Amino acid sequence: MKTTQKKISSLVRSGSILMNEKDYIKAAACFFEAARLGSAEGAFLLGQLYEIDSLKDFIHDDRIAAAFFTKAAEQGHTYAQMHLASLYAEGSGVEKSRDKAGTYWLAAAKSGDPDAQFLYAMFLFFDADDASRRLNAKEASHWLESALEQGVPDAAIALRKIRQWEKDGFLDIPEGGIESAFDAAGL
Repeated sequence: MKTTQKKISSLVRSGSILMNEKDYIKAAACFFEAARLGSAEGAFLLGQLYEIDSLKDFIHDDRIAAAFFTKAAEQGHTYAQMHLASLYAEGSGVEKSRDKAGTYWLAAAKSGDPDAQFLYAMFLFFDADDASRRLNAKEASHWLESALEQGVPDAAIALRKIRQWEKDGFLDIPEGGIESAFDAAGL
C-alpha cells in the first residue's frame, strides 16, 4: 500500500511539473496512471486538462473531463465536486441537471471549503427561480455566513442581497444575471 501511495504521489508531482512546463501530453499520462492507481487528485488534474480549452496540443473535451471529475468526486475530492457541479449546471459535457449540480455543490460545501460554501449558496439562491429562492433563502444564508466567517468577502455582498430580498421582496440582479452583478462590483 505504501509503495502505491509513493508511486501515486510521484506521478502527481511529476505531472504537475510537466503541466507547468506546458508538456500537457506527458502530464496527462502521469495523471492518468495516478488515477488508474486510485488517485482522486490524479483524476481531478486529468479532468482539468480536458476542461481547459486553450491548451496547446491538448484536446478540450468536457465529456471526458466530467468522467474524470466524477471518478475524483466519488472519492470525496472537493474541487472535482465543484467542477462537476458547474458542468451539470451548464450542461457542458453532461446532460444539464440542476439536481445533480446541487448534489455535487452540497457535497463540496459540506467538506468545509469556504469557496464551495459560497458557490453552493449562490446556486441555491441566485441561480434559482422565485419559488426555489423562497425555499432556499435560509440555507443559502447559512452557507454564506460560514463562508464569510472563513474569509470569503463576497459572501457579505450576497448576504446583503438576500436580506434586501427578504425585506423588500425585490432582488436587484442585472439583466446579465448574478455573474453580471458580481462583475459590476469587481468581484
